[in-house]
Amino acid sequence: MHPVEEAIPRISKRIIATLQPAEKDYIVSDDQVAGFALRVWPSGRMSYVVHYRSNGRFRRYTIGHHGPWTADKACDEAIKILAQRSGRAHPTPGRSFPSACGG
Repeated sequence: MHPVEEAIPRISKRIIATLQPAEKDYIVSDDQVAGFALRVWPSGRMSYVVHYRSNGRFRRYTIGHHGPWTADKACDEAIKILAQRSGRAHPTPGRSFPSACGG
């Protein structure tokens, strides 16, 4: 069984095939792309997520479920989201962060 959060070298199809559901959901973090992770639910469903901070608060953005999304496509999307976030753009369409001047 995997601990609540575990860092692995890279989230790949081979790694995903070894993951098993547990009593509680758990997160497997990618070691190469900071903030990119895979959430494994007790039902066995898996979701790709991005972790980041916004205004001092921890945020988790769900990219999508494993199946429709491959590990490589989700990783590329995570990189785009993290780049937007560093550029102060909100990853949710139609939303934006407040400016540094409060406006």
